[in-house]
Amino acid sequence: MFPSRDDVVAHLERAAGEDGIELRLGAEVQRIERRVRGWRVHTATGDIDSRQVVVATGYQHTPRIPEWPGTAGFTGDVLHSSQYRNPAPYRGRNVLVFGSGSPGMEIADDLATGGAAKVWKAGSVEVVATVESFDGNEVVLVDGSRLDPHAVVLATGYTAGLEAVVGHPGVLDEKGKPVIWGEQPAATGLRFIGYDVRRSLIGYVAK
Repeated sequence: MFPSRDDVVAHLERAAGEDGIELRLGAEVQRIERRVRGWRVHTATGDIDSRQVVVATGYQHTPRIPEWPGTAGFTGDVLHSSQYRNPAPYRGRNVLVFGSGSPGMEIADDLATGGAAKVWKAGSVEVVATVESFDGNEVVLVDGSRLDPHAVVLATGYTAGLEAVVGHPGVLDEKGKPVIWGEQPAATGLRFIGYDVRRSLIGYVAK
């Protein structure tokens, strides 16, 4: 049902070698703008003009970073879960993990078993109220209590991150998601692929 890693790699390598495909690796897309005939894609390595453009960066592309009062003055480390690699840098330190989803729980467990002095989220993890603001080296919670973490890991998910890229009005909704995606074009010559929201396993179990 689900392809293995090797299956996916083999598929991509096979597709990349097919006739008519010109790969431009390292050409980060900065902006897609409407032209008289087709579209102009501005990239870090130059512009590309095309009659057809398919955007397939995915529904969860850009880290979602909440904004709290006082964040700029916080003296500890603040990082998104996408930047977390292992618990080694946090041994003996206090860490606040913000976010109750799977990434947050997994990181909290990894930190707690990896030598962190204190983790806020069974056992060595303490669950606390949500964050209201930052105040110097402290984090203020909505219940009025305060924590003094050395680092804050934000397991706050991702956004599509399309607002800065797509320059044609009317193709994104108020949340930044394509209004139309799939085979049907959102605008002439512009399609979005891979923006379906699929339920997690627990969603099917709960049905």
